[in-house]
Amino acid sequence: MLVAAVVHGAYDPPEWRTVTSNYNGRRAQLEVSSDALTVLGVRINVTARGAQRIADALGTVVPTPRILQLIWEQAEVRLEPCNANPDAEMASTQRMIEHSECVDQRVAGRRGMVANEGKHWVLSNRLAGKENLAANYGWFVKGSRPIQGVGTHHDTGHTDYSQIVRLVKPALRVEGREIDLREVGRSPELWGLVSDEGPLLVLRTSKPGEPPSSRQEPVASAPPPAPKDPKAVRAALESKGLPIRPEQLPPTTRALRRSTFQRSLLSSLRLRPEDIPDVAYASAGAAACGGRDLFFELMNEVSVNVAELEQTKDSIRRALACGQALTPSMRAGAASYELEYDHGSAPSGFAPLAHAEPRPLPPATAELAALFLEPSQAEEVAVAKGGSCGFALDFTAVELCPDETARERALDTINDSAILCGTRLSGSILNASRQMVFLARDEAAADAIQSALQQRAIEVRYEAGVAQPNRPEQEVFTQALRAAAARSARSAKIERRGRLLSVTATLAPSPAELRDMARLLDARAARAKRVAEVVQGLAEGKLPTAQALEGLGEPPLPATSAAP
Repeated sequence: MLVAAVVHGAYDPPEWRTVTSNYNGRRAQLEVSSDALTVLGVRINVTARGAQRIADALGTVVPTPRILQLIWEQAEVRLEPCNANPDAEMASTQRMIEHSECVDQRVAGRRGMVANEGKHWVLSNRLAGKENLAANYGWFVKGSRPIQGVGTHHDTGHTDYSQIVRLVKPALRVEGREIDLREVGRSPELWGLVSDEGPLLVLRTSKPGEPPSSRQEPVASAPPPAPKDPKAVRAALESKGLPIRPEQLPPTTRALRRSTFQRSLLSSLRLRPEDIPDVAYASAGAAACGGRDLFFELMNEVSVNVAELEQTKDSIRRALACGQALTPSMRAGAASYELEYDHGSAPSGFAPLAHAEPRPLPPATAELAALFLEPSQAEEVAVAKGGSCGFALDFTAVELCPDETARERALDTINDSAILCGTRLSGSILNASRQMVFLARDEAAADAIQSALQQRAIEVRYEAGVAQPNRPEQEVFTQALRAAAARSARSAKIERRGRLLSVTATLAPSPAELRDMARLLDARAARAKRVAEVVQGLAEGKLPTAQALEGLGEPPLPATSAAP
């Protein structure tokens, strides 16, 4: 009855929050509901089958364990689970209401994204090939694994008071490009942005059906603080500083980021600088102009439909022409700028233009801007207020691990102890330098951050990555990169001046590691040439054939052993 009511529109419209995911140098923003779905203010419990019906009706998708982990890490409101002993009444309406009231009491009127509001039906590879089987996950505990790991003890018809509905919009922004979550999950290069079990093999929690079409639901972002069209704000082509005066930042600014297009191309395409063709810049510029970055999509094996290209070929050609005009600036060091700030109940991931009125900034925001504007030649600079420091641990997360508890423990300590955090990154996939900066709340908090970083540097040396099926060349590359990153973490230099800590880590693979990494990079370079021909043809108004798109597959690489 509840599912039918929601399908027919009888539900409380959800508020949306942005979550950021990082994987192998790539970054994505996802839109998730700020809390569980409610009807007349009550968080409803449903079966896995019901959760899928609701997701379909609302043009959304069911989360993965990885997405729920990100929500927990980045939530403003973390709760203790409202769990109860199982009994014969655990699926009753009264128990559902009591559970929702318990969550309300623990939220206590606080605003922001809520975590631990219940357990979730999830997309999990453990369901692959199974019928009438459901997977649930949730109830996090600070500094340790969730109470409910990925469980497959229920069928798709089970429910109880704890099984609520959390929604995810299907369109992600990956390095500024909009791609469907299910395409990202299937991509051999991007899956780690949404999955911690390898490429997604399961796209629904119940019987297969026709999923919502790709790009059906665009990601909604909050408007800038002045009444201007946010769609006109795509990128600010500057090489340093800010495209607006610091006094024009929204007072609720939480994070700032600047990344050169060169840096974004190197990380998102996983190519050597000399292997990036000119059309890759034009394609990245097309995304900045409001179009698609088809070079990025094809390089990362996101499916591209010839019929869709036929329907949009004129807009693709115009966007690529715009991107071509931006290419000289991009090659000269132009950067895109992002800021995150609270606008009502939703965050924004784009920068307002200079029409924003200057105003006195709160001290914390002024301090954030000052840290961001410190002179630096780094190709990527990012700063955030304490509580949003997840990106600063990227250097220890070469790839995802089956158990993210250690990373979660370090991140909890940093978020609890830091007022501000920042990172600066320069270099290529084969040689990079990252500096991280933390301003602690007090001396004791600085001790805690230093201890967490030292412990994390030890742990990362022994972590095993998530298996990547049928990708031996990727395994060789990742093992070599992991060995180099572990050595970098071990030798990272930590400097401390009172409450201010800085950590500098340099990634420098050994000759043997470079040889192992070269096998994949050579294959990527060969693929880049084939993709460039397709995208250049589109720039000239020529459509590729289906055979040409199928021919983009990489040739098999010879088997080899990983670096020691």
